[in-house]
Amino acid sequence: MTSVLLGDRRLLSERLRVSLQETGTFHFLAISGLHVGILLVGLLRLPFPRGTRTTTLIVVLIGFTLLTGGAAPVVRASLMAALHLVGNRLERRPQAVNTLGWTALVLVALDPGNLGRPGFQLSFVAVFGIVTWGRLLTSEDDDLAARFAARSVGRRFQGVRTIVAVLKKSLVISVATSVVTAPLVLHYFERFHPLGPIWTVAVYPLAVLVLAGGLVSVTAGLVHPSLGYLFAAPTEWAATGMTTLLDVAASIPGSSIHLPPPPAWQTAAAYLILLVGLRRRSRKVALWSGVAALVVTAVFCVCIDRRPRLFHFDVGEGSAALLNVPGRANLLIDAGGRGPRAGDRLLRFILSTRVRHISGMYLTHAHDDHVSGVERILAALPIAAVYVSSNFEEFGVGRIVALLSTELGVPLTFLKRGDLVDYPGAPPLKVRVLFPQAVEELSLGRSANETSLALMIELGEARYLSLGDLEEEGVARLLSGGDDLRADVLVLPHHGRFNRRLPELLSAVEPGTVIISGSGAGGGLENAARLEAQGYEVFATWRGAVVSTWRHGGWETEQWTVDSR
Repeated sequence: MTSVLLGDRRLLSERLRVSLQETGTFHFLAISGLHVGILLVGLLRLPFPRGTRTTTLIVVLIGFTLLTGGAAPVVRASLMAALHLVGNRLERRPQAVNTLGWTALVLVALDPGNLGRPGFQLSFVAVFGIVTWGRLLTSEDDDLAARFAARSVGRRFQGVRTIVAVLKKSLVISVATSVVTAPLVLHYFERFHPLGPIWTVAVYPLAVLVLAGGLVSVTAGLVHPSLGYLFAAPTEWAATGMTTLLDVAASIPGSSIHLPPPPAWQTAAAYLILLVGLRRRSRKVALWSGVAALVVTAVFCVCIDRRPRLFHFDVGEGSAALLNVPGRANLLIDAGGRGPRAGDRLLRFILSTRVRHISGMYLTHAHDDHVSGVERILAALPIAAVYVSSNFEEFGVGRIVALLSTELGVPLTFLKRGDLVDYPGAPPLKVRVLFPQAVEELSLGRSANETSLALMIELGEARYLSLGDLEEEGVARLLSGGDDLRADVLVLPHHGRFNRRLPELLSAVEPGTVIISGSGAGGGLENAARLEAQGYEVFATWRGAVVSTWRHGGWETEQWTVDSR
């Protein structure tokens, strides 16, 4: 109820988050026109004085927008509603497309950065699809739907006939919206939802019950908590039904197809075809152009190199790595660097890999050289979740990052030894947490380095071990934990600085490849030379970016010697 009512996704379980993503119904958790519509339906039934009715409704819309944090979808919906209210007051009949266009211009003028945000783009594209293609298809199909319903159920069953017509109209609108948003969803989230329109129509009534029940429950609770609980119970039943339906839908094959993102020109071409198709005279041209575009996209998806890649970026004195499994998941392990433009540089690196969203951002610990780019990445890319250790907020930098995550609506998840984050698909992709415990004592609990997340990332049989900035005491505690530390790729802790436990660590891990991040200071250069003399294959980011490609069930690593900065 909290997620649907306020857009706060921090309490969502990982399973429910995955179900929403796999069914293409995550948009129900975005505060948008649905919320504003239900709010207006309730307000319009109240006996406001005729002279102050429009002003009162607009004031309530402004208050609701501020209360929900001013997200682009709710600002768009509230502004459109306000323009329609003013138009009706002036005895004008504003066109929905015109209102949408003026709303977009106002929001872009207030903040030009909105234009590049996926949420802003999807919000306006979805509404544009409803008021153009949705309205076009339903108006052309209304007579046919009525005749179909009449033949199917007869004249005696007017109610059933109406339900059939409404369901069909809802499905047509849902299909139109899904088609119009599909290029952007594929571009940013690497997913295509063939059954998404069906699940949207099925979930919609339950989502409305949860939203309406939540609003009534909160309002009644202001009068007396007992009244709030009275309405919360049926709301909980609706929410349980909604989550159960989503779990079942997500398990059905074809609910979500994971594909690599198409180039920007293909996405732009898709929208050009949709726009051309709105004209009756050019609809046939648009249809054949759409078929050709689908063929080109299919060929592109078949021919593109879809092998997983692991990038260690050259961010200078810091650490940032990206695991890209096309069509499945993009995991960012740390987001660091030095200098005022560290975030911009890291963002350019990420975009150069054709990644447009992050499935999970894993921050090993709260030090600038590992988190300095977080704010820029959070603002520029869709982030499903941020993962940190339970000690993360004990340090000043960690509290700042947690606050940023909360303000931008990205859930912050605390990990501890024994936790497992699973990304479904083949080959299996899992992130196991080997360190630290939920509560670390003595000096470990007072050091950000010594409470770094130790992550074992498993892709099929290949294993990759990242240890953050663990120092001698943390490595000793890790070695004594009894876990199987063997890995194909080992990222040396603390940028390869001198560590008396390093021989024991290498013996336990038995790595085929060693990667060292950072600038080589504090012993990194010396350790790299020493390990190479011992026969280890060593790659260091001060020599350029390091790229590992998943081939034949294992990682093959190469050094990009070109200065990536």
